[in-house]
Amino acid sequence: MKKKSRYNCIYALCAAALAIATTGCSFHIPGSGLISDSDDSVFSVFKGTDGSGDADTQQEEASGNTAAGEGQNSASDGENAGSTETSDGGLWEPIPEGDAHGRNGNSAPGSNTEDLSAGGSAADETGEETDKDTKEDTEETSAANESGTSSADAAEPTAASAELSEMLTGFISSHSLNTGNFACAYKNLATGETCYYNELKMFDGASTYKLPLNLLYYDMQAAGKISGDDIVAGTNSTLSNCHYQSLVYSNNELSEAMTDDYGSYDVLKKDMCRYYTLSSSEIDESYYHHNYFCARMMMDCAEYVYTHQSQYSEALGYMKQAQPGQYFRSTITDCEIAQKYGMRDGWENCAGIVFAKTPFVLSVYTYNAGGAAVIGELAKDFYDYTET
Repeated sequence: MKKKSRYNCIYALCAAALAIATTGCSFHIPGSGLISDSDDSVFSVFKGTDGSGDADTQQEEASGNTAAGEGQNSASDGENAGSTETSDGGLWEPIPEGDAHGRNGNSAPGSNTEDLSAGGSAADETGEETDKDTKEDTEETSAANESGTSSADAAEPTAASAELSEMLTGFISSHSLNTGNFACAYKNLATGETCYYNELKMFDGASTYKLPLNLLYYDMQAAGKISGDDIVAGTNSTLSNCHYQSLVYSNNELSEAMTDDYGSYDVLKKDMCRYYTLSSSEIDESYYHHNYFCARMMMDCAEYVYTHQSQYSEALGYMKQAQPGQYFRSTITDCEIAQKYGMRDGWENCAGIVFAKTPFVLSVYTYNAGGAAVIGELAKDFYDYTET
């Protein structure tokens, strides 16, 4: 009987393989992150509808910052992963962010128009288990966060004034923005005044995910779990160099390696929630399985960095170097700005801290809505309002 059962199992497996081969279906092996390439529609999700993948590039390299990046990249073979020069001024070669984990598994551009902010449930309500090591890492890195000294205080949130609400309403109207293509979240760190629009709607985060990703690694360093001198799996680069490349130059390949090295993607997204002020009911379930974020999440991340400046001083310094003359820094020129942008297939986002006389944090997510120019213009409007 045992021998016959084995033959039956072998026969069943062969039959299943034959069925897959003849029908051309796609399949996912649970826990492996592998998806068959028999269904092009599966991979169009990760490559982008035009096959171009993530369009994140660092334009400032062509205007003088290339040397700094190249100097650090040349430290060891492999540290310039994802930073191939091109003939058009030394720009970073775009590398698709998406992979078989579904991190960029958004539906076709334009389909993300339904407001998701009221739906979904947190991953901890799905009954999915996390492994013991990951739980221990989370507990220890959380303890490291709690022990970090806050470098600055942020006021408790208060409602937006009529003037601020009117300003934002006018901006939305004049730029033909709506809940399908725009979201923003603002907070005055001195007074606590907040102003939101569509703030819980999930957008493709593009490279903004790199901000909370790096914070998690800084937390593990603070907890003594890892060192900046450690080599990140899948690269020849130290973690310290990965931080630099990820936050200053938005390097995709090294950031993806950090993501893979962390472990389960769902656990990674769940651990990122420590930087948000959102309740589980405010987070759509899709967040945990894709590269989705909402404006409130990144506003919260920026505020977290602001209130823990001593712990994240290196990250803050790198964010102050990123994208000179672009996004928030395109219109606000008389104060320091720490920002992290993201750009991919029509999705263009930015979140950061504006160190004005009255500092504030701002997060803007857009889809085919004017991109960096609109983001910069809105940042200036918030700046003018805050400084008056």
